[in-house]
Amino acid sequence: MHLEHSRLLSAPDVLSPANLTSLAGLLQLFSTLTAACQSTLLYHVCVGNQIVVRSADTSAIAGALALVTQLLPSEFFRVIPMSSRYREPYECNLLGVAHTVGIPDENSNAERVHSLWLDCEWAHFSDGGVGLDMQLVGGANAPPLLPTLARQLLSVLTAAAPITVT
Repeated sequence: MHLEHSRLLSAPDVLSPANLTSLAGLLQLFSTLTAACQSTLLYHVCVGNQIVVRSADTSAIAGALALVTQLLPSEFFRVIPMSSRYREPYECNLLGVAHTVGIPDENSNAERVHSLWLDCEWAHFSDGGVGLDMQLVGGANAPPLLPTLARQLLSVLTAAAPITVT
């Protein structure tokens, strides 16, 4: 069951590892998420829930994890960039897994979930662009009223001027 779907449209140079750690790269990636995806992602990041990214492509996982790591101070997260199995939240709060790894049963009930699951892959579009196609596939949606920190982050990230890539 897909909760939300976002198409991240970005030029390949914006998605390069060097630019994924820049403010411009963060704003470019974040601005292309749907509003529901932005809120849900920020909610889970701010309350400290685990973010799990699944893909068959390790570079797609790296792109999605780079976006999330830019939202937190380095002391606030522990990343396992690629694992062949699910890892518990006490082991890491940012996890990359193969696309074949299933969502554990305890995470299937959206009312008591402490993990957000994202499926992502690179997509090639008819206009020649390359982007990251992301889907929220597990976890609770953000509440109608976000915590203060999440609201402030959302306001800053969505108010930024559009970024043009040359």
